[in-house]
Amino acid sequence: MDFQGRAFYNLLRFNSLEDPASKHYEKWQVEDYRILTDSEIFYRLQAYSCDLDVDSFLSLAKNFDSPEALAEYLIPDEIQAEDADKIYLCLFELWRRHHKDCRSLSIFADELDFWMHIYDGQKEDIDEIINAYLFELENFLDEALDEGKDAKASFAAITYYFAHDIETFIYDFIYDLIEKESLTYASELIDAFLPYVEQEIWFDFLKLKLFSKQDIEQFPSLLSRFAEKAIEKKDVELIIEVLDLMIETSMVDLFTHLFKQGIQFVTNFGIAQEFLEILQEFYESIEDHKKLEQVHLLKKLSSKKEPTKKIVQDDPILIELKELF
Repeated sequence: MDFQGRAFYNLLRFNSLEDPASKHYEKWQVEDYRILTDSEIFYRLQAYSCDLDVDSFLSLAKNFDSPEALAEYLIPDEIQAEDADKIYLCLFELWRRHHKDCRSLSIFADELDFWMHIYDGQKEDIDEIINAYLFELENFLDEALDEGKDAKASFAAITYYFAHDIETFIYDFIYDLIEKESLTYASELIDAFLPYVEQEIWFDFLKLKLFSKQDIEQFPSLLSRFAEKAIEKKDVELIIEVLDLMIETSMVDLFTHLFKQGIQFVTNFGIAQEFLEILQEFYESIEDHKKLEQVHLLKKLSSKKEPTKKIVQDDPILIELKELF
């Protein structure tokens, strides 16, 4: 019997919380199953002839390695897909709260999704909780590696269990740790996930950002080499991040070189505006008020354009931008 996984419904729930007025979801799809009582869950299951209580549920569950396997066993093939999902969601929640000794990957991902959602809301400091879950995620990946599976393929397979973009979350979390000067945790997480992630160069950038907080003599040369790599990749967003790091570390000459090289990859007015923002920060940092006035004028002109509108290299804004150096 096919049914949607918990990650799918977590995604629906998170989207509904972002847009409570949306009519695109039914209540059962987006409600918080964690707040339902056992009695309510068992009552819902009885509507589908699943007569269970905690003891009989556990007696059944011990024969399976995941709530998905249990659902496959219990849900009849002829049942409607929507009803199958309703049963699955109830079984999943029972497994999560009562069968804690058998934490499948889907259960683990659901827990981490829950904490990632809280972290993104910035309602409380839960860095240590997130750290613990991420190192447990590394253990899942290391076990797959020990079984001879490809590192990146294993990570890609695991991502399907999450409602969040797990690679982007890990990157953002490590970035935040570096900003908070939690350098040891940040370093450990970079080393843990670098072999697995798809966007290795972004995690290399995190390592570079980490080095910028430490007394490393080779940092300028490392930064210079990485800047060349960013230009080779023609990755505008990465170039902007590197430029920002150069401002933080007062690398004026390197900034000038990379900025001139990076302008050639500006393809729309939105990106042009980002380059102007970073240039404004640069001239503020070196207190060049004359150039700042020119940047402000260019920002005003650029802001009148649609961000997605294509920009050509001989556009007056880009020409004047290049002439600022």
